[in-house]
Amino acid sequence: MKSLRNGISDTIAEMVLRVPAFERQFVSLGPACASRGPLNVFYRRAAKSLSDRWQRENRQYRTIRIDSYEFIFDATDFTVFNWYFYQQLFEPETTRLILGTVKPGETVLDIGSNRGYMSVLAGLKVGATGRVFCFEPNPIIHGGLQEHLRLNQIIGHVEASTLALSNCHSSNVTFFISTLEANSGLSSLTPHPELLANQNLCSKNTIAVETITLDEWLKVKEIDRPIDFIKIDVEGAEMLVLEGAKETLAKRPPKRWVIETHPNGPAIEFLRAYGYVTKILDPAGEHANLLFTHDTFGIS
Repeated sequence: MKSLRNGISDTIAEMVLRVPAFERQFVSLGPACASRGPLNVFYRRAAKSLSDRWQRENRQYRTIRIDSYEFIFDATDFTVFNWYFYQQLFEPETTRLILGTVKPGETVLDIGSNRGYMSVLAGLKVGATGRVFCFEPNPIIHGGLQEHLRLNQIIGHVEASTLALSNCHSSNVTFFISTLEANSGLSSLTPHPELLANQNLCSKNTIAVETITLDEWLKVKEIDRPIDFIKIDVEGAEMLVLEGAKETLAKRPPKRWVIETHPNGPAIEFLRAYGYVTKILDPAGEHANLLFTHDTFGIS
């Protein structure tokens, strides 16, 4: 039965590949299929089969529209796949926060940017008068990030770095690369024991990266004004980033941080001591995206 189901789904995907005009109709079926269990099994298999072929044939880039914003992105990437096929936003509250609060001319940091979903959105919002700085130390993923910046013609004001932000400056720190093809976002300086146990991270799949503190990096870049928005998604290493930002927090605290972390973790008390209030955005299992707003600027 499963092989028959998969065969039907793969045939549908093949039809969409052979007749590109069918793609729009196929994609429009996704939201309706999502709420129909058995039908969605067929649809999701077809969508996955289609996206796998796009990847193999380097045909994966599509124009993505969220509200009034359009950008070009890899439709097979885990941050965009569900939106393209199902109209289900990745981290919807965080996405809407960036689109709703980041303003032209502002400065944004995306720490752990992966292939740049949030970086591209921020780049569209700050415009040519603003700056976005992305940090992605995984060299393979970094290439995808650069491609997305190029396709969206925002390289002029969005800068991508292979540095990893941490609590010290070092040229040789072990960085664990995700072995899970479907989720490159698991890579980390501080591997979770469970991910090591199930081999989604392992000692054989690591690289040496250069780390720098946020305090030092801001001095190198000669940025002496408060950062408007910082997003951190570093898979458990968020306290290393914050510990490397103590001088910045004391002298010119960033207006807002969005940090993927434990809702009851140490980041809350750490930033509260510097005058931040907290709001939960997107829950994700044991973790959530938390919004920290400095009390100078009010709660969003």
